[in-house]
Amino acid sequence: MPQVREEINQLIKKTELELVNLGDARPTPGHLRVFLSRIAMRFHSLTAAALHGDYHGVEAAFFERPGDACGYARLRAVIHNLNTEFATELREHGQSMKVTARSDSGSDTHDSASDDTADDNRHVSLAEMNAFILKLYRRTRGRELPGNYNHVLLAELFHFQSERWKIIAYEHLTAVFDQVRLFVEDVVQHITTDGSVSTEVFDRIHIYLEESRSRADEELERLWDDNSHQPITYNHYYTDNIQNARANATRYRIKQAMHNASVGVYNGKLHISNTVADAEKLLHALQRQVSVDMEEQACSEVLAGFSAYYKVARKTFVDNICIQVVERHILRGLPDLFSPESVAAYTDEDLQRIAGEGDERMTKRKQLQDLRENLIAALSDLRR
Repeated sequence: MPQVREEINQLIKKTELELVNLGDARPTPGHLRVFLSRIAMRFHSLTAAALHGDYHGVEAAFFERPGDACGYARLRAVIHNLNTEFATELREHGQSMKVTARSDSGSDTHDSASDDTADDNRHVSLAEMNAFILKLYRRTRGRELPGNYNHVLLAELFHFQSERWKIIAYEHLTAVFDQVRLFVEDVVQHITTDGSVSTEVFDRIHIYLEESRSRADEELERLWDDNSHQPITYNHYYTDNIQNARANATRYRIKQAMHNASVGVYNGKLHISNTVADAEKLLHALQRQVSVDMEEQACSEVLAGFSAYYKVARKTFVDNICIQVVERHILRGLPDLFSPESVAAYTDEDLQRIAGEGDERMTKRKQLQDLRENLIAALSDLRR
C-alpha cells in the first residue's frame, strides 16, 4: 500500500506540473488581457535589464542559462562588442587607399595611382598616394596661387577615401539587428510556454522591429548625406592633428636635408662646432636642399589636412552610428515594443487571436483537472 500511495503522489505532482505549464484558463477577454499584460510586463523588465546590463537582478536566471552559448541574452554586452568591432573595421579598412611601408620597386607609380577604380582598401606606398593626390590637385586647380590648394581638393580626397564607410556601417546595422531579433525571439519564448502565443507575440513585435530597422536605415542615409558635403569640423583635435602632421613633415624634411648636406657638403661626416662660421655653413647647406616645387608643397599640405580631418570625421561617424542610429532607432524603444500599455490597446479580437486557447488546449486542461481530482480521491480512499 505505501508503494501505491507513493506512485499516486508522483502522478499528482506530474499532473499539477502539466497544469502549471498550461497556465490558468482564459475563457473571457478580461482573462486574456490579464494574461498578456503579465507576460508583457516580463518582456519589458527582461529587455530593460538586458539593455542596462543588469544581469543579476530579478531575471538573473534568464541571463545565466547554460543553453545561451552565443550570449544573445546579454544584449548590452553583445552591442558593445559589435560597436567595438565596427569602430575597428572602419579604422583598419575604411580608407579606399591605405598607405603602407611597402617597397615601390617593380611598380609603376603613376599608372597605379591614376586608377580611379582602385580596389577596396587598396594598399599603396607613400609615393603612390602622393601621385594620386597630385592628380587630384591638377584636376581641382582654381584661382589659388601656386603652392596653395583649392578647398575642393580636400573634399574630393576625403569623399574618395571614405566611400566605404556606408557599406561598413550598413553591415554593422545588419549585424546589430540580427542579434536584437534573436534576443527578442529568445525573450518571447522564455516568458510563455504556450507556443501559439509566443508565435503571435513575436510576429507582432517583428513588425515593429522591421519599422525600427527602416528608421535606422533612413537615419544612416541622412548621416551619409551630411558626410557627402564639404568637410566641416570645429573639433580642436583637428587643429592638434594638423599641427602634429606639419611638425612631423618639417622634422622629416630637415632630417633629409641634413642627411643630404652631410653627404654632399661634409663628405659624410657632419660635425658642427659652436662657431658662427660653422652655423652659417650648415644653414647654407640646408637651404640648398629645400624643395621649391610648388605642386609638391601643395600636395604635402593637403595630405596633412586630409589626415587630420579624416581621423576626426571617422571618430564622429562611428559615434553617430552607434548613438543616433543603433541606440536611438533600434535599442532605445525595445522594452516598449510589447508592454502592458500596448496590451491595453488591443481589441477583443486581437486578444482572442493572440492569446485565445484552442479546443485542444482546453480539452487537455479539463482532462488533467479531472485526472488530478480522481487521483486525489483515490489517495484519500487508500488512507482510510
